[in-house]
Amino acid sequence: MAANGTPGNEKIVEQTTTLSCGSFDALRVFGHETIDGQVVAQAAIDDEGDGVGTVAVAGEHVTRIESDEPYDEVSYGTVVKEEVSGGETIYYVEFGDARGVRPCKMGEDGCRIVTKPPSWVPKPTRHPNAGALFSHADAEAYDLMVS
Repeated sequence: MAANGTPGNEKIVEQTTTLSCGSFDALRVFGHETIDGQVVAQAAIDDEGDGVGTVAVAGEHVTRIESDEPYDEVSYGTVVKEEVSGGETIYYVEFGDARGVRPCKMGEDGCRIVTKPPSWVPKPTRHPNAGALFSHADAEAYDLMVS
C-alpha cells in the first residue's frame, strides 16, 4: 500500500480546469501542499470551510482568491483502465463524481499522472449515479460531447 492507502501500483490522475470567470465569492486558501512540483491548496468560500475544493496556486503565499480572479480547480482520480490507441495511451479515470469514469490523455484537458493526491483528498470511489465504464467507442462519443 502507498502512504495514501491506495495500492502501490495504482495510478493517480490530476486534472486541472481553469475557471476563467472566477467564483461568486472570494475563496479562502489554506493547507498548501506540493504535489509533483505543483502547489495545491484547499479553498473555501468562508471561514467555516463551506464549499471546500482544491485549487492550484502560485505558492504558499496565496491565501485568498478574489471573486473576479480566474483560478485553477484541481481534481484527482484513480486510473481504472488503460487502453492504447494509435500509439497513445488513454487512461480511464474514476473521479468519484456523477460523471463516472472518464477518458484522459496525458497533456490534454489538464491531465497528468501524479505520485499521490493531497492529504485531504479521499480515494475516489464509484459514485452511485455514475454510468458504466467507457469503451473506446464511448471515448470518441465523449470527445464529441465535450468539444
